Amino acid sequence: MIKIIKYTAVTLIAVGAASCNSADDSLKAPVSPEKYICFGVPEINVNATVDDFAGSTGSRAAHLTNTLENFQVWGFCAPNDLSGNINTQVVDQTWNDKSVFFTTTPDVFNNKKITVSNGFANYEGEKQEWSGTADARYTFVAAYTPSGTFAMGSGSVTAGSEHGPRLKFTMPRTSTDKTTLLYPADQPDALVAARFNHQQADGRVDLSFFHFMTGLRFKFHNHTADKDLVIKRVTFQGIFHKEATFDFTKDKPVMTVAGTYAGTFVLFDSATGQTISHGTADYMGGNELPVTFLMLPNPDGTIEADGKFTLGSEKEIRITYSLGGGEDKTFIHGNNFTLNYTPQPNTLHTAHFNFVGDDFVVFFQADDEKNWQNGSDNDVIIH
Repeated sequence: MIKIIKYTAVTLIAVGAASCNSADDSLKAPVSPEKYICFGVPEINVNATVDDFAGSTGSRAAHLTNTLENFQVWGFCAPNDLSGNINTQVVDQTWNDKSVFFTTTPDVFNNKKITVSNGFANYEGEKQEWSGTADARYTFVAAYTPSGTFAMGSGSVTAGSEHGPRLKFTMPRTSTDKTTLLYPADQPDALVAARFNHQQADGRVDLSFFHFMTGLRFKFHNHTADKDLVIKRVTFQGIFHKEATFDFTKDKPVMTVAGTYAGTFVLFDSATGQTISHGTADYMGGNELPVTFLMLPNPDGTIEADGKFTLGSEKEIRITYSLGGGEDKTFIHGNNFTLNYTPQPNTLHTAHFNFVGDDFVVFFQADDEKNWQNGSDNDVIIH
């Protein structure tokens, strides 16, 4: 029996108008966004990039089918003074002017859980009122992941570390041995959103989320004239990025990665295998349910073998297969391969394995049909 591992990216479904009342209170008058801080039901932007996700408008993608039930929010308005006290005299300053002075806990929301239900976004406890100063400018940072950890940090102006709040995401991985078996179904998706310089007159806070993982799928092409290709097992081994940090010093966030974990992802494993008939092609797991492997990319990665690998280092792909009913063989695509282009966050890519003669020819390309965002259009040969 074929073991199919399905991992579809999470979607943020917006249903109807949103207010601050919960589903249980849906028959009551909604809480006024003119007086209280309210959130709209979030959306996802499939075209966003690291540079522009905070300023772009969300969109819905039909191929994303899971539902976001909650997310985390941090809210900022009044920064700190040099002594660390709240300075309400400068709440009207723009984010770029006051961000470096947020050196303690956020003053509006500190990791507040927002629950989405029946078309409403709601948070527990007493509703937060606007500051009462019409010119006050707020900034909201939000995040979602089914696993892993988000944590908000800040620098100290007096210590000379002049930067604004920084949101760190940590993968739930501790393995340091490349032989440790891992599975793509346990690999978390992760999204982030931000809204800068929001004012009371703007009403409810609408958030557009951005996937910052990179998706990778495998497609097998059997170019033989009369022999079936049977895929038995596919693994992806390496040392991968573990942490992503978003620097919110400016209203154009900067993403960096740090830390690593190691392991061997078992992407496909079946005793009977998946048959690719001669002259045909199919995604690993089938065209209807292709296995999608999510990886944390390095936005500053390069195409050179200089240690700044976009998708991790010491990478090796192994494919166990048989041809025409013959004995099992193993193809190894290793040597810490690099790509001739750099896959970015919020993109989906396909690794094409073309079986020609008695070996595979490999190339990677951006998926232009079911991708989160258009990446490279080029078919890139991986040597």
